[in-house]
Amino acid sequence: MKLLCISLDQRRFERGDDYPDVRVMKKLTEEFGIDFWRNVLVVLTFANEIDLGASDFTKLLEKFRKIIYDTLEKDIGISKDIVRFVKVVPAGNSEEWELSDREFWLSDLWFEVLDALPTPEAQGAFLTMNIQRIKSASEVTDGDFRTRPFHAQPIVFQPKKMKRWESALKILGYGLAGAGSGGIIGLSTLAAGGAPAAIGVPAGILMGFFIGLVLGAHKVEMEEGAQHKKDK
Repeated sequence: MKLLCISLDQRRFERGDDYPDVRVMKKLTEEFGIDFWRNVLVVLTFANEIDLGASDFTKLLEKFRKIIYDTLEKDIGISKDIVRFVKVVPAGNSEEWELSDREFWLSDLWFEVLDALPTPEAQGAFLTMNIQRIKSASEVTDGDFRTRPFHAQPIVFQPKKMKRWESALKILGYGLAGAGSGGIIGLSTLAAGGAPAAIGVPAGILMGFFIGLVLGAHKVEMEEGAQHKKDK
């Protein structure tokens, strides 16, 4: 997936070649083709600099979304089938977790990245990489954002978004099950006089985890395909 950053803190942002961000969007399309816009997340940066109430802030976000979508569809010629997958989300700075219309902007951005990844397997891997950062709202404090580097700041778990990454959680479950099986195999190898525990068990866990991810992604894909046919 790709991230395209556009500053929300600019006096004017409209359609047309007078605006640098619009010229960048057109240049990206010229260089990489229409398919570039699949799995793109547009990040509206410096959102913490916008001094507006929640309602007016939301209206500003919608204005930027409309300009971006209209530019892609009407000026560049990207089809609606692709444009509808382009996500637009605001971002502040790493020391402030709130924006005018939301409590945890970093978490919203993280979930949008997860949602924009092209396959359940990629989502499962991304979730696995960050699983230790996911916390409930009651577990985080202001200091977590002010003292930790950006890549280590917590991701606040939001139950309302659970449905959007249900497939990734399923795949992660298969990966963890595979890790358990791999660990058992590693112990069996040790008992049989094979590789020492320091090598055999970690290697078994790692191999089992990745095999579980691959098989889990395949199984989830088959299940979702069958459900899609059933829904038709």
